[in-house]
Amino acid sequence: MGKALKEVLSTVLYLVVIVLLTFLFVKFVMQRTEVKGSSMEPALQDGDSLLVDKISYRLKDPERFDIIVFPFEYKEHTYFIKRIIGLPG
Repeated sequence: MGKALKEVLSTVLYLVVIVLLTFLFVKFVMQRTEVKGSSMEPALQDGDSLLVDKISYRLKDPERFDIIVFPFEYKEHTYFIKRIIGLPG
């Protein structure tokens, strides 16, 4: 193989790895979401961008006053952003 072809293949492989790692990161570790509405003011303003940690509550239970993001079951790609006030028990 020529040197130029090796460089092209190396670059393509590098880009594939970066895209794959980014996909896995977004799918399983973090997600970007945007606040729409004023229900969380003054902590979060309408239009604020958030990075949501997808791992924490797999390792520990949520605590009082945590801000959580959860899916709205009746509309795909729609999430609620709320603060936990009460816990069971």
